[in-house]
Amino acid sequence: MKSTILVEKYEDMVRAKQLVATMLVYPYSVTVDDNPKKEKRSEAQNRLMWLWNGELQAYMREHHGITATADDWHEVMCNRLRPPTIKGYYMGQPVLERWRTSKAGVNELKQYLDEYCAYCANDLGLVLPVPDDLRMAIYGHKVNG
Repeated sequence: MKSTILVEKYEDMVRAKQLVATMLVYPYSVTVDDNPKKEKRSEAQNRLMWLWNGELQAYMREHHGITATADDWHEVMCNRLRPPTIKGYYMGQPVLERWRTSKAGVNELKQYLDEYCAYCANDLGLVLPVPDDLRMAIYGHKVNG
C-alpha cells in the first residue's frame, strides 16, 4: 500500500501523522520526502519556446540563408544556453547529456526563456514576440516590451 500526502497546511500534517500512527502497527516502511514538489514547465512556457524556435528558424533562413528546422534550432539553443554535462565515460570518451526542457521546472524554464530572449536580442538583433496571453500566463502580469 502506498499513500502520499502533500503537506501544505496544518490539517495535512495532522492527517499524515494519523496515517503514520496507524501504519506503525503493521510492518510498513515510511518514507518522508522533504523536497518541495517540482512543478513541471507550463503549457504557456512550452508554447512560447516553440513559437520562438519558429521565429529563430525564419530569421536565420531569411537573414543568413541557414535552413534548419525549429527542432534543430531548439537543440542549438539548448546546447548554447545550457551546455551538455559529462554523464560519465565510455571507452575513454566522455558521454554527454544534453539539458532537457521537458525535465525543467517552471522557474528553470522561465530563466531559460529569459536567457533565450536576451541572447536573440543581444547577439542576433532579433526581438522575439511575446503574445499577451502567454505573457500573462508566464509572468503573471502584462509588462511592456
